[in-house]
Amino acid sequence: MIKLIITSGDPAGIGPEVTLKALNSFGLNDVSIVVLGDPSLYSVISKKLGVPFNWKIIEYPQLAEGGVNLLPVEPGGFSLCVSGNPDKKTSEAAFNYLKKSAELLKKDFDGVVTAPISKEKLWDIGFRYPGHTEFYADLFGVKDFVMMLGGDRLKVSLVTIHIPLRRVPEEVTPEKVEMTIRVTHREFIGSFGVNDPLIAVAGLNPHAGEGGKMGDEEVKVIIPAIEKLKKEGINVVGPFPPDTLFYRAVKEKFDVVVSMYHDQGLIPLKLLHFDDAVNVTLGLPKVRTSVDHGTAYDIAPLFRANHNSMISAIKTAIMMIRNRKKYEIHQDKRGKGA
Repeated sequence: MIKLIITSGDPAGIGPEVTLKALNSFGLNDVSIVVLGDPSLYSVISKKLGVPFNWKIIEYPQLAEGGVNLLPVEPGGFSLCVSGNPDKKTSEAAFNYLKKSAELLKKDFDGVVTAPISKEKLWDIGFRYPGHTEFYADLFGVKDFVMMLGGDRLKVSLVTIHIPLRRVPEEVTPEKVEMTIRVTHREFIGSFGVNDPLIAVAGLNPHAGEGGKMGDEEVKVIIPAIEKLKKEGINVVGPFPPDTLFYRAVKEKFDVVVSMYHDQGLIPLKLLHFDDAVNVTLGLPKVRTSVDHGTAYDIAPLFRANHNSMISAIKTAIMMIRNRKKYEIHQDKRGKGA
């Protein structure tokens, strides 16, 4: 049975709301889900929304059964904290959900889906990571990891993530471009079930540099990395001018686009998948997905948050875990000469 964790995010944000809505939206077969959160808060949200809250509340993760289980994590008592006003207590709760998820992932859980946190609020209480992605990478001691976001029509892996735009050219190195493509290629085979993924690479400069006339990063960095990986058998093409690549990606069905920086890839992604995109950390030994939105403190008191991204994040995590298990079985049989 698949064992999946869901962190509730900041109790003052929309994380608990979209989690409750999402888990009431579809059935779960061979999956045991453990939500890390506060029962009193979910009870209040349930009454506000008029949706069921019939999860099994467990004292220990070992007691989790098939379906949805709720494991209370201290500090609790947030029944009045749906006002969209975060404070130190709600930030501590969000941090504790993350720490508890880390503890469980190091045991026998297969993956985690994370609801939104406020990085600013967490930094105020000592959280020292740019976000979830780096937190889980550090947890497993993984240096080669990739942030990928996607939906049915477009998936985008990022070479650089949360850095100022002026630093992007110096951070786009042959090593980072190669790593991003390698990790993406490996994960699309093992986690997404694509035997020979077609990976398209965006240029950094307008018109992909025009042969060096509008910038030489393509000639000096990106093309050599692509040629090297082609010789290794990776199905990678480009670099393509960024202004036309994403149109081609949707029309020609590239499996994934490798973008050089955050907004280059995420503007077209969110244009197509604003409500249902999923954030995935590639390269981890356990699956991690997330909603592709923030805490939305402003609408938390209104109980009208769109939960499609959480549905997508949960379904994507389950799909990735199933594919990984199949791939591991296949690799094991190959290793035994079957």
